Amino acid sequence: YDVTLADFRRLSQRQPGLQVEQITVKSAYRGLVSEHVLPPRVAAKLHGIDLGKTWSVIARGRMSPRPCDVMWRIAHQVLTVRVFLHRFNIVNSPTCVFCGRQPETLGHLFLHCVIVRPIWKQIKPQLCRLAGGHFDLTENLIFYFQWPSFVPEKAKAPLTVTFSELIYSIWLKRAEVVFRDCCVDTRSVAVLFMHRLRTRIKADFSRLARQDFVDLWCRADILAKVVNDNLLIYI
Repeated sequence: YDVTLADFRRLSQRQPGLQVEQITVKSAYRGLVSEHVLPPRVAAKLHGIDLGKTWSVIARGRMSPRPCDVMWRIAHQVLTVRVFLHRFNIVNSPTCVFCGRQPETLGHLFLHCVIVRPIWKQIKPQLCRLAGGHFDLTENLIFYFQWPSFVPEKAKAPLTVTFSELIYSIWLKRAEVVFRDCCVDTRSVAVLFMHRLRTRIKADFSRLARQDFVDLWCRADILAKVVNDNLLIYI
C-alpha cells in the first residue's frame, strides 16, 4: 500500500493540479509502465518504423493464434532462422534450408527465397486490388505492418491475416525440412497456405455475424463473396 501510494503521489507531481483521488488504476498503470518498462531491444535496430503500429496489429489484429505468435517473434527478430542459430553456434551453416544458396535471414526465408517468391508474386495482384493500389512486398510491410497511406482501414485486417497465414505456412514447411527431412517445393507451400487461408475464411463464415464476415472478407468480392447465404472463395 505504501509503495502504491508513493507511486500515485509521484504521478500527481508530474501532472500539476491532479489530485491522487482523480488517478485511476489504468492511468497509474500506464504511468508506471512508461517510467519503468524499457522499450524492446529491436527498437534500437529499426529506424523509421513505427513499432506502435506493429504492436497494435499483433495485439489487436485478427490473426490466428499460432501465426500471430510467429509474427510476434519476427517483429522482435527472435525467430530461430539459421542465421540466428549460427550466430550462437547451434547449427554449422547459416544457409537456407529450402534453397541452400543464401543465408537464411527472415527476409530471405519468408520473402525472397526461390521457393516462396512465386507464391507472393501469384497473390500480389489480389492483395493490391484489396488494398486499393500498388505496393511492394517489403519487410517493413509484411513483418511490421507499415501500411501505405492509401490502404483503407477495412482492408488491413484481411491483408494482415493473409500475410500471417502465408508466413506461418512457410514456417511449417521449413519445420518439415528440418525435423522430418522432407522435400519441399513451391507447390507444397502454396497448397498448405491456400488450405489454411480457406479454412480460416470458412471458420469466420460460421462463427461471425454475417455483416461482420462481409466487412472482413468480402471487400470488393476479391477474396470471398456471400451469395444467397452461400460462401464463394476466390483465393
